[in-house]
Amino acid sequence: MRASILLCLLPLPLLLVACGLGGGGGGATGEDGGLGIDRPHVLILAASGHELTVSSGPNEAYLVAEGAAGRIHDQLSADGTLVHAWDHADEFFSHDDLGNELTPWDNANFTSFGFLHLVEDLRWVDENWIQGRETPTRLIVLAHSHGVVWAHIALHLYPDIPVDVLIDLDGDCRAWGSDEVQGLPSDGWDQVIQQWSALNQVEWAFEIWNACDAWTIDGIDGLFDIEDVVPASVATNLEVRSAGQILFDADPNVRLDGGIDGILSLETAEGHEEVANPWSESMTWVLEQL
Repeated sequence: MRASILLCLLPLPLLLVACGLGGGGGGATGEDGGLGIDRPHVLILAASGHELTVSSGPNEAYLVAEGAAGRIHDQLSADGTLVHAWDHADEFFSHDDLGNELTPWDNANFTSFGFLHLVEDLRWVDENWIQGRETPTRLIVLAHSHGVVWAHIALHLYPDIPVDVLIDLDGDCRAWGSDEVQGLPSDGWDQVIQQWSALNQVEWAFEIWNACDAWTIDGIDGLFDIEDVVPASVATNLEVRSAGQILFDADPNVRLDGGIDGILSLETAEGHEEVANPWSESMTWVLEQL
């Protein structure tokens, strides 16, 4: 039995808010868990990266809104498969339309969803749509840039939740924390996480605020970034590494045991932002693998 990651929040009511793309095709069987939507055959959990064009206010999710998740949705739903896609922003908190910082346990009108929602979404989907099902909902995790960091943290927190496909579009932890990177603002998520965790007495399974140079791999010297470490729960990992100038994935992905089974990689001449374009060569390669 897996203990709750958010130990101090167990007594609070758990809320899950679905957002993003609706599914098409035949309805799935089984309970909806109170969401008022059919349980999908496939759920795409997306984690968007930092919006480099945003000068103020929280980052917004774009993998659903700008179509990358939509291409996957359309390809999978063409034969009647019911597919949903929920996007999460490069944020620790969720937000309402006034920019207030929220958690999944707040009673609010959410307009964007952050890391805490991603973690809660994983837990809720596992308990309601995966565990005990003869035909469980299958998970695809789609992430870009800093979103890859958030996605890998969440999946390592829940190593028993099966993920069919993890799609990493040019993940990079630089500037995700307080480290300074020339030409980029530092997000400082490491400080945000530590402050919130201390205030709410939250104990995590590992130091999730340490993303860069924090993981050891069996049989390999040196330390790895979390976005380069694939959990055993992931059946197939599709990794795209770009030719970006400032942000780019410099290292190939690897399993915790040092293996590369189930990891397929593409090195592309496309730029860091370009790989998340729904009609990029990178996304076309992803769809070919799917």
